[in-house]
Amino acid sequence: MKIKALSTALLSMVLATACQSTDSHHTTIDKTKIAALELGKVNAEKVIQLVGQPAKIAINPDDTKVFKYHTAPNQESYLMFTEDGMLDKIVFEEAH
Repeated sequence: MKIKALSTALLSMVLATACQSTDSHHTTIDKTKIAALELGKVNAEKVIQLVGQPAKIAINPDDTKVFKYHTAPNQESYLMFTEDGMLDKIVFEEAH
């Protein structure tokens, strides 16, 4: 249990660092649109078509991408993609 909590905390820190910057806009996206995306079945370009332009795009050193969306006044969503561009993970997090 402690390992899972530690990994979640570490992931949150990495995501916050990867996407840390001033967003150009704060358009709120309907969380159900993001929750409906199928992991491993949609790529980054398709996500943008279905959900809209993210508030922030981070490209990691290993060429994976992280999209940041605002899904509620105090909530952010992070969509992580594999090296080949497929949606791998979605994290909903309270904004800081």
